[in-house]
Amino acid sequence: MNPTPESAEATALVSRRRRPEIDAVSRWFTRAFADLDTLNVDLCEHLESVSSPEDDVVALARLGRDGIKKRSKRFLNEHPSADGAGVIFARAADAEGRGVIEWWERDASLGVHRYAFGLNPAGDRFYDYEKIEWFVMTFGSGQHWITGPYIDYLGVDEYVVTLTAQSTVHGRPVGIAGVDIKMSDLERELLPLLQRFPGRATLVTTHGSVLASNTSTLIAGDRIRPAELGLKEHPLRASGASVTVAYE
Repeated sequence: MNPTPESAEATALVSRRRRPEIDAVSRWFTRAFADLDTLNVDLCEHLESVSSPEDDVVALARLGRDGIKKRSKRFLNEHPSADGAGVIFARAADAEGRGVIEWWERDASLGVHRYAFGLNPAGDRFYDYEKIEWFVMTFGSGQHWITGPYIDYLGVDEYVVTLTAQSTVHGRPVGIAGVDIKMSDLERELLPLLQRFPGRATLVTTHGSVLASNTSTLIAGDRIRPAELGLKEHPLRASGASVTVAYE
Protein backbone atom coordinates (compact mmCIF):
# COMPACT_ATOMS: atom_id res chain seq x y z
CA MET A 1 0.00 0.00 0.00
CA ASN A 2 1.35 3.41 -0.95
CA PRO A 3 1.57 5.91 1.92
CA THR A 4 -0.87 8.81 1.85
CA PRO A 5 0.55 12.36 1.59
CA GLU A 6 -0.40 12.83 5.24
CA SER A 7 1.48 9.73 6.40
CA ALA A 8 4.49 10.60 4.21
CA GLU A 9 4.57 14.07 5.74
CA ALA A 10 4.35 12.59 9.24
CA THR A 11 7.20 10.20 8.46
CA ALA A 12 9.31 13.07 7.16
CA LEU A 13 8.55 15.04 10.32
CA VAL A 14 9.63 12.17 12.53
CA SER A 15 12.77 11.79 10.42
CA ARG A 16 13.62 15.44 10.92
CA ARG A 17 13.04 15.12 14.65
CA ARG A 18 15.45 12.19 14.75
CA ARG A 19 18.10 14.16 12.88
CA PRO A 20 18.72 17.40 14.79
CA GLU A 21 22.30 17.12 13.53
CA ILE A 22 21.10 17.82 10.00
CA ASP A 23 19.15 20.85 11.19
CA ALA A 24 22.26 22.21 12.90
CA VAL A 25 24.33 21.90 9.70
CA SER A 26 21.50 23.42 7.64
CA ARG A 27 21.30 26.40 10.02
CA TRP A 28 25.02 27.03 9.57
CA PHE A 29 24.64 27.36 5.81
CA THR A 30 21.45 29.39 6.19
CA ARG A 31 23.32 31.89 8.36
CA ALA A 32 26.32 31.94 6.02
CA PHE A 33 24.18 32.80 2.99
CA ALA A 34 22.08 35.24 5.00
CA ASP A 35 25.29 37.09 5.92
CA LEU A 36 26.36 37.08 2.27
CA ASP A 37 22.93 38.39 1.22
CA THR A 38 23.17 41.20 3.77
CA LEU A 39 26.57 42.18 2.37
CA ASN A 40 25.29 41.91 -1.20
CA VAL A 41 22.25 44.12 -0.55
CA ASP A 42 24.44 46.68 1.19
CA LEU A 43 26.89 46.71 -1.74
CA CYS A 44 24.14 46.97 -4.37
CA GLU A 45 22.35 49.79 -2.53
CA HIS A 46 25.64 51.66 -2.27
CA LEU A 47 26.36 51.22 -5.98
CA GLU A 48 22.90 52.48 -6.88
CA SER A 49 23.36 55.53 -4.65
CA VAL A 50 26.58 56.63 -6.38
CA SER A 51 25.68 55.82 -10.00
CA SER A 52 23.03 56.18 -12.67
CA PRO A 53 21.33 53.42 -14.73
CA GLU A 54 23.40 54.40 -17.77
CA ASP A 55 26.76 53.75 -16.07
CA ASP A 56 28.72 50.72 -17.26
CA VAL A 57 30.42 48.34 -14.84
CA VAL A 58 33.75 50.16 -15.10
CA ALA A 59 32.06 53.36 -13.96
CA LEU A 60 30.15 51.43 -11.29
CA ALA A 61 33.38 50.02 -9.89
CA ARG A 62 35.16 53.37 -10.01
CA LEU A 63 32.32 55.31 -8.41
CA GLY A 64 31.66 52.65 -5.81
CA ARG A 65 35.22 51.56 -4.96
CA ASP A 66 35.55 53.37 -1.64
CA GLY A 67 32.18 52.09 -0.48
CA ILE A 68 32.92 48.54 -1.65
CA LYS A 69 36.19 48.69 0.26
CA LYS A 70 34.51 49.94 3.41
CA ARG A 71 31.77 47.30 3.34
CA SER A 72 34.04 44.40 2.39
CA LYS A 73 36.56 45.26 5.11
CA ARG A 74 33.78 45.58 7.66
CA PHE A 75 32.40 42.17 6.62
CA LEU A 76 35.82 40.55 6.99
CA ASN A 77 36.35 42.17 10.38
CA GLU A 78 32.95 40.91 11.56
CA HIS A 79 33.41 37.40 10.12
CA PRO A 80 36.79 35.97 11.21
CA SER A 81 36.30 32.77 9.19
CA ALA A 82 35.98 34.70 5.91
CA ASP A 83 39.22 35.24 4.00
CA GLY A 84 38.05 37.46 1.12
CA ALA A 85 34.98 39.37 -0.02
CA GLY A 86 33.87 41.73 -2.75
CA VAL A 87 32.12 42.17 -6.08
CA ILE A 88 32.97 40.52 -9.39
CA PHE A 89 31.42 42.48 -12.27
CA ALA A 90 30.22 40.77 -15.44
CA ARG A 91 31.83 41.53 -18.78
CA ALA A 92 28.39 40.96 -20.28
CA ALA A 93 27.15 43.97 -18.29
CA ASP A 94 29.66 46.28 -20.01
CA ALA A 95 29.24 47.61 -23.55
CA GLU A 96 32.93 46.99 -24.29
CA GLY A 97 33.12 43.65 -22.50
CA ARG A 98 35.58 44.87 -19.89
CA GLY A 99 36.07 42.90 -16.70
CA VAL A 100 36.25 44.48 -13.26
CA ILE A 101 36.84 42.90 -9.87
CA GLU A 102 36.73 44.73 -6.55
CA TRP A 103 38.06 42.12 -4.14
CA TRP A 104 39.44 42.50 -0.63
CA GLU A 105 41.38 39.80 1.19
CA ARG A 106 43.29 39.22 4.38
CA ASP A 107 47.08 39.40 4.23
CA ALA A 108 49.78 37.68 6.28
CA SER A 109 49.67 40.41 8.92
CA LEU A 110 45.88 39.93 9.27
CA GLY A 111 45.26 43.25 7.61
CA VAL A 112 42.91 43.65 4.62
CA HIS A 113 44.02 44.83 1.18
CA ARG A 114 42.65 44.99 -2.37
CA TYR A 115 43.88 42.31 -4.77
CA ALA A 116 44.70 43.35 -8.33
CA PHE A 117 43.73 40.66 -10.84
CA GLY A 118 45.08 40.24 -14.35
CA LEU A 119 42.06 41.21 -16.45
CA ASN A 120 43.75 41.94 -19.77
CA PRO A 121 42.90 39.05 -22.16
CA ALA A 122 46.26 39.53 -23.84
CA GLY A 123 48.22 39.38 -20.58
CA ASP A 124 50.12 36.41 -19.13
CA ARG A 125 48.13 36.55 -15.89
CA PHE A 126 44.71 36.84 -17.51
CA TYR A 127 42.03 35.68 -15.08
CA ASP A 128 39.07 34.48 -17.16
CA TYR A 129 36.72 34.44 -14.21
CA GLU A 130 33.50 34.26 -16.23
CA LYS A 131 34.27 30.61 -17.04
CA ILE A 132 34.68 29.60 -13.41
CA GLU A 133 31.92 27.66 -11.65
CA TRP A 134 31.18 30.22 -8.94
CA PHE A 135 30.48 32.86 -11.60
CA VAL A 136 28.72 30.66 -14.17
CA MET A 137 26.33 29.10 -11.66
CA THR A 138 25.31 32.40 -10.04
CA PHE A 139 25.33 35.23 -12.57
CA GLY A 140 22.05 35.48 -14.42
CA SER A 141 20.45 32.65 -12.46
CA GLY A 142 19.92 34.50 -9.21
CA GLN A 143 20.75 31.37 -7.21
CA HIS A 144 23.17 30.95 -4.35
CA TRP A 145 26.11 28.69 -5.02
CA ILE A 146 29.00 27.17 -3.12
CA THR A 147 32.12 26.17 -5.06
CA GLY A 148 35.06 24.13 -3.84
CA PRO A 149 37.18 23.03 -2.31
CA TYR A 150 39.75 24.24 -4.84
CA ILE A 151 43.23 25.74 -4.81
CA ASP A 152 42.98 29.48 -4.30
CA TYR A 153 44.02 31.58 -7.31
CA LEU A 154 45.40 34.15 -4.86
CA GLY A 155 47.40 31.84 -2.64
CA VAL A 156 49.76 28.89 -2.60
CA ASP A 157 48.49 25.45 -1.53
CA GLU A 158 45.45 26.97 0.17
CA TYR A 159 42.14 25.21 -0.35
CA VAL A 160 39.10 27.48 -0.24
CA VAL A 161 35.37 27.43 -0.85
CA THR A 162 33.50 30.36 -2.38
CA LEU A 163 29.92 31.39 -1.61
CA THR A 164 28.24 33.59 -4.23
CA ALA A 165 25.03 35.55 -4.83
CA GLN A 166 23.86 37.59 -7.82
CA SER A 167 24.30 41.39 -7.64
CA THR A 168 21.60 43.56 -9.21
CA VAL A 169 21.96 47.35 -9.59
CA HIS A 170 19.31 49.64 -11.13
CA GLY A 171 17.25 46.55 -11.91
CA ARG A 172 19.87 44.69 -13.95
CA PRO A 173 22.34 41.94 -12.99
CA VAL A 174 25.83 43.44 -13.00
CA GLY A 175 27.84 40.63 -11.42
CA ILE A 176 28.09 38.64 -8.23
CA ALA A 177 29.05 39.20 -4.62
CA GLY A 178 31.28 36.55 -3.13
CA VAL A 179 32.95 35.39 0.05
CA ASP A 180 35.99 33.10 0.27
CA ILE A 181 36.50 30.80 3.26
CA LYS A 182 39.68 28.80 3.73
CA MET A 183 39.05 25.10 4.16
CA SER A 184 40.91 25.11 7.47
CA ASP A 185 38.46 27.70 8.81
CA LEU A 186 35.43 26.00 7.26
CA GLU A 187 36.35 22.67 8.84
CA ARG A 188 36.92 24.35 12.19
CA GLU A 189 33.29 25.53 12.12
CA LEU A 190 31.62 22.51 10.52
CA LEU A 191 33.50 19.65 12.16
CA PRO A 192 31.87 20.12 15.60
CA LEU A 193 28.47 19.94 13.89
CA LEU A 194 29.38 16.79 11.94
CA GLN A 195 30.76 15.17 15.09
CA ARG A 196 27.23 15.23 16.53
CA PHE A 197 26.28 12.43 14.15
CA PRO A 198 26.58 8.98 15.78
CA GLY A 199 28.24 7.52 12.66
CA ARG A 200 30.05 8.74 9.58
CA ALA A 201 28.84 12.04 8.19
CA THR A 202 30.11 14.20 5.38
CA LEU A 203 29.09 17.20 3.31
CA VAL A 204 29.11 16.56 -0.44
CA THR A 205 28.91 19.09 -3.28
CA THR A 206 26.89 18.70 -6.47
CA HIS A 207 30.03 17.29 -8.11
CA GLY A 208 30.33 14.58 -5.48
CA SER A 209 33.31 16.22 -3.79
CA VAL A 210 33.70 15.99 -0.03
CA LEU A 211 33.47 19.42 1.56
CA ALA A 212 33.97 18.37 5.17
CA SER A 213 33.72 15.11 7.08
CA ASN A 214 33.82 13.69 10.60
CA THR A 215 36.01 10.77 9.54
CA SER A 216 39.61 10.59 8.35
CA THR A 217 38.59 8.13 5.63
CA LEU A 218 36.79 10.93 3.75
CA ILE A 219 39.07 13.87 3.00
CA ALA A 220 38.04 17.26 1.63
CA GLY A 221 38.21 17.11 -2.16
CA ASP A 222 37.64 13.34 -2.38
CA ARG A 223 35.08 12.32 -5.03
CA ILE A 224 32.53 9.90 -3.63
CA ARG A 225 29.15 8.31 -4.30
CA PRO A 226 27.41 8.24 -0.92
CA ALA A 227 25.09 5.34 -1.84
CA GLU A 228 28.08 3.16 -2.64
CA LEU A 229 29.40 3.84 0.87
CA GLY A 230 26.07 2.96 2.46
CA LEU A 231 25.30 6.57 3.34
CA LYS A 232 21.88 8.24 3.30
CA GLU A 233 21.60 11.62 1.57
CA HIS A 234 19.80 14.78 2.68
CA PRO A 235 20.09 17.84 0.36
CA LEU A 236 20.35 21.21 2.14
CA ARG A 237 18.51 23.18 -0.55
CA ALA A 238 16.34 24.98 2.00
CA SER A 239 19.49 26.55 3.47
CA GLY A 240 20.47 28.01 0.09
CA ALA A 241 23.46 25.69 -0.21
CA SER A 242 24.11 23.36 -3.14
CA VAL A 243 25.31 20.73 -0.64
CA THR A 244 24.10 17.36 0.59
CA VAL A 245 24.62 15.77 4.01
CA ALA A 246 25.56 12.10 3.62
CA TYR A 247 25.37 10.09 6.84
CA GLU A 248 24.92 6.63 8.34
